[in-house]
Amino acid sequence: MTKSDPLDLLFEEINALHRAAGEPSYERIKAYANIDGRRISTSSMSNLAKRTTKPRLDTVLGFVTGCEGYASSRRTELPAGVCHPARWTKMVEAAAGKSGTGGDAAAGSQPSLGENFLSQLAWGKVHQLISTLPSPVGEDHVRRLLWAAVDDIGPLAFEGPCRLESVLRALDTGFVPAGSLSPALVLLEYLAATQHVAVRQRIRLLVDELAASTGVPVSEVNQIRTRAAEPFAEVDPVSLFVKVDGDSELGYHVTAWLYRPDKPLTFKYEADGCYSVAQLRVAVEALIAAIAPIARGISLTQLQFEFALPWNLLAHAVEQWRLSDGRPIGTVSRVVVRSVDRMQDPWAAAQWQRRSRLLPRCDLGAEELVVEGTVGQGNYDLREQTVCLAAHGPYLAPLNWQDDDPLLAAIKDGLPSALWYRDGGDRHQLVDLVYDTVMKGGPVLLPAALQRFRSAHRSGAASASSICLLFDDFYQQPEPLAGLSWPSRGAEGEDA
Repeated sequence: MTKSDPLDLLFEEINALHRAAGEPSYERIKAYANIDGRRISTSSMSNLAKRTTKPRLDTVLGFVTGCEGYASSRRTELPAGVCHPARWTKMVEAAAGKSGTGGDAAAGSQPSLGENFLSQLAWGKVHQLISTLPSPVGEDHVRRLLWAAVDDIGPLAFEGPCRLESVLRALDTGFVPAGSLSPALVLLEYLAATQHVAVRQRIRLLVDELAASTGVPVSEVNQIRTRAAEPFAEVDPVSLFVKVDGDSELGYHVTAWLYRPDKPLTFKYEADGCYSVAQLRVAVEALIAAIAPIARGISLTQLQFEFALPWNLLAHAVEQWRLSDGRPIGTVSRVVVRSVDRMQDPWAAAQWQRRSRLLPRCDLGAEELVVEGTVGQGNYDLREQTVCLAAHGPYLAPLNWQDDDPLLAAIKDGLPSALWYRDGGDRHQLVDLVYDTVMKGGPVLLPAALQRFRSAHRSGAASASSICLLFDDFYQQPEPLAGLSWPSRGAEGEDA
């Protein structure tokens, strides 16, 4: 690349901003980007540093926002206007429109917006390829491919069936930057990497043909091909969000989203029917078992189970519910509860959002971030910086809550985290766990610390298994992605 190449200049500006902000780690950038509602993964940032891929706008803006937040927290002054989104948008568009296209004429002649990027003739060839594959590509396989390819494809949210051709057509709808591979062809590349040699070669030949017909340079295809062939290395956090909504009279509905907190990717599942409290465990365990095939390859230690529960179910021992192999999920994965009532209460949103911004802070002391309270008594001392409640005493059901009950107050006052015993326990043990964890790295470490604690005490003190953790980060939810879901465009008989 020449010095004047827009892509080269974009990378130089990214590196300059990183240095000016104080060279924050990827984890710090990710945390501060998440505070402002932008999601970016460590692998995406690594690709920026290595210059291995043409940067996506959402990745660049997430990186810029994270650097800006880190610099602000340390009172590092950045040049005026250096982080303005319009500035970076212009640079990313310039890089996408010129870099590696082999000439402006080729880039300018291709379509960029429409019902489908690829032509109907191209789609006829894709359909013929799919219909003649030696074995059908199942929906779980498609979801795993999307999971692996999200950095190269972009924002994804799917609800219901994930049939291959319907997904490919949905991916091909919308804007494709000049010189870039259609997301549908990207997914075909990832599919090719999972097939035996003969089928792999057929798929790649079709991708090469369609890429050339839309003016995509060979170098761009080869970059995607190389990444698709790499072993699936799962290093980013993954969450399974289980929402239980309803009441004890009419029954409860159960919905689950498997999603990445720092990437725009989510899959939604829903259990049919309504369930009583006594039936909930069986229904949720069945739903977890149904989701398991697309989680293949994900380490249980990096998986966080998030149970969004109504008031009367907050103290359920959900961490003792089991995987299909019989292991309690709380001994192998992080398990937290969340308040579904607060998520649906517009009056609680502002405080909850403000206090959630403090979760990544490790420069504030535990005395500022943590408050103690006694269940059933009104000795709750809320402070401006408080994000976590350590509650003493056995848990009281909501029917017994007083207006000044600390757990009720903590949720209404927007505290994103709280710990308590379901049936009493060692007060000092709970307080020590909270303070030690917060002092070591901030409240964000509480779910992992409690998981290790549960695992270490699985055959020990009963009180260890009765600790409940509410960890309810406003900025970590799958619902905002619902608007990205693509309806199935193909007829029922389209897919092989």
